[in-house]
Amino acid sequence: MIADSFRLLVVLFLLPFAVVRAAVIPAGAGSYTTERPAGTKGPPATIYKTDRVRGKMPSNDWWSSLAWASNSFAHYPHPLAVKTEPAGLRIAYPGANIVANPKGIFGLMPGGTDDFILGHSTQTNFSKPLVDGFSDWFVDVLFTSDAGISQGLGTDKDSNSDSNPRPPVIPGKNPSRTLRLSYGHGSPFVYALYEGGRPRLAFSSVPRVWSGDAQSATLGVTVNGRYFGLFAPIGSTWRGFGTKEFLCDTAGKIYFSVAVLPDKEPATLERFHRVAHAHVTDTRIEWSYAPATTSDVTTTFRFTTKVHEGDDAGTLFALYPHQWRNTAATLLPASYNSVRGVMKLAQGNEFTTRMKFPGVLPALPNAGGRTPAQMQPLIDAELNRVVTPAPDTYWNGKQIGKLTTLIPIAELYGLTNAANTMRERMRGQLEDWFSATSPNGAAKSKTLFHYDERVGTLIGYPASYGSDTELNDHHFHYGYFIKAAAELARHDPAWATDARWGAMVKLLIRDVVSPDRADAMFPFLRCFDPYAGHSWASGTSHFPDGNNNESSSEAMNAWTGLILWAEATGDRALRDLGVFLFTTEMNAIQEYWFDVRDENHPAAFTPSVATMIWGGKGANETWFTADPQLVHGINWLPIHGGSLYLGHFPAYAEKNYRALMSEFKGGDQFDNWPDIAWMYRALSDPADAIRLYEAADPTRKIEDGNTRANVAHWIYNLNALGKPDPSFTADFPAYAVFNKAGVKTYVVWNLTDAPLTVTFSDGTKVSAKKRGPISERRAMKMLR
Repeated sequence: MIADSFRLLVVLFLLPFAVVRAAVIPAGAGSYTTERPAGTKGPPATIYKTDRVRGKMPSNDWWSSLAWASNSFAHYPHPLAVKTEPAGLRIAYPGANIVANPKGIFGLMPGGTDDFILGHSTQTNFSKPLVDGFSDWFVDVLFTSDAGISQGLGTDKDSNSDSNPRPPVIPGKNPSRTLRLSYGHGSPFVYALYEGGRPRLAFSSVPRVWSGDAQSATLGVTVNGRYFGLFAPIGSTWRGFGTKEFLCDTAGKIYFSVAVLPDKEPATLERFHRVAHAHVTDTRIEWSYAPATTSDVTTTFRFTTKVHEGDDAGTLFALYPHQWRNTAATLLPASYNSVRGVMKLAQGNEFTTRMKFPGVLPALPNAGGRTPAQMQPLIDAELNRVVTPAPDTYWNGKQIGKLTTLIPIAELYGLTNAANTMRERMRGQLEDWFSATSPNGAAKSKTLFHYDERVGTLIGYPASYGSDTELNDHHFHYGYFIKAAAELARHDPAWATDARWGAMVKLLIRDVVSPDRADAMFPFLRCFDPYAGHSWASGTSHFPDGNNNESSSEAMNAWTGLILWAEATGDRALRDLGVFLFTTEMNAIQEYWFDVRDENHPAAFTPSVATMIWGGKGANETWFTADPQLVHGINWLPIHGGSLYLGHFPAYAEKNYRALMSEFKGGDQFDNWPDIAWMYRALSDPADAIRLYEAADPTRKIEDGNTRANVAHWIYNLNALGKPDPSFTADFPAYAVFNKAGVKTYVVWNLTDAPLTVTFSDGTKVSAKKRGPISERRAMKMLR
């Protein structure tokens, strides 16, 4: 949920906001400002990049510290780990030395014991390296002796310009001493281009050369028990054997590469040698969703290379468990270890994964679990609650999220007036945030969005948890707004048009995950790492452990909202984006947070969940507490109609719940976020969840973003419906199938006025009437 130590704050102190005359940009009926409110803070003043970088700089990526942090931090392009140093790039393979204990799984860079530094023969002390380019999961880094290029680049505190008139450094064209390195997720290689010098490798211990000699272009070496290939151009020679420093004379050529090897077999070294000089110059992901066939999400990962030597234009790449488990690509027998589990090697220029999208719903159906008379007091309690608006995008987003969840529940029980009242409250809050001016036209100083053109981001003020200064957590915060907008669009399509409020909703979506690489305002897929398969929370990633993501379930809340918004507004491209994000992150959560098959986490890591995923580790902790109720619950909340994936592996859900009881020491008598535990329990044993709910003190405090109406609706209807059954798919995104003792319930939720017939993978057809009066807007059919 939170991506920085800001989460340690229990009370958020907000600086006074001074009203300013801001540049207000209309967006349909809404607006945003291009001037930051007085008294607030903004993103980092310096972006460490060269003029080769075009478009908006990504944040929230595995390599973000290179661009946004003033210090050098390790980052983790698994299977490798790397860190910039004054002498070059420190490179290590942590897979051979991963350790685990009950606190976490660790594959970090421990400093001087790392394997080697890839540097430059004539420049041993570079200034701050700069991002020189990037693609979907690769990054280019420039080390240069040209002080004019490396000082102050990207700094612009007072204007919106990020231009720089200095020409780019291009190998072979500039006299400065440069080292340009490229590396990325899945690649065992680091590619290098030199100017004004040759490769210099400084090892942490004297390497053992087991293939090649001083006259060989290719060497196989062992360092600290790890195997590496060193690949120089034909005609190259080496100096320094028997010492900790190797120098390579590349015979006037500028290209070089190194790779971590899965073993030291001669055939393996030869396989790597054949593609070592085909440098990866671009990586690109493409996704598609085919609801009319098998609800498949098909994702293709493509590598583009430039061949400097040889005739093989392919490359070698290692697939994470969520990828190799879902691909038909030919996998080599070699593999690497990583903090995510085994990475399996493949060769070529692309591979494709196929995953099943399990559907999402605005809410669970009313399957007779509760009656209107039982639900009305719970709904009324929320309507009558005096609520002070929360002071920032996160906590106000959670308040809005409560209404988003309750509105369809109220409709299901015929509580029309309550649903209408909550809808108008939610509409008012959203429109307030989506307007940079007050109703009288005066500029606002808070509850507004500011667009920072230099950085390429939309920041809601008041901000929190570094969403302004570090670009943290935008998918968590804005996901609540997007999902609320989807609920309004379900009832009022006109509200969601670009001419009215849809333009502002789309800006939030683009800020979080713009699907357009040519977007002039925002970076491509800011918060989502397409190769790692999940989102990252920290914008600047200024940690020695790399980037991190804690509340995977709040990311899923955002993707659920995106799907529902797109379906309600008829936007096929955004729908497919949302389905891709939801399905991919769902698979990553099952693999890396939950390890539902018990294959990825080392045996010494005894907890049932890795609560926080980092680049260099998986940890059983949160930013804000050690309470096991919250340590578990942070990857469950908020629970809604897109949360059924939490129950797709019932045996794991049972195991995880039992682990919570064991760690809590109070058994099932939960005293913090008890509602979240009950709702999770209902996915494996709804009858037990009902027992807990009915035995609890009705005045017991529940999680701030939840309501008792949501709890009751969820647990009693899961008891009636049975467990979610992901073995069934449908040709429409708003669906679910439940199975109770062999009796299946098929659910479809029509989000538009058009009647539709949905076909499930077993041939069952469900017809949903068009949306009409509120009492019919459920547009839902259940077959038993």
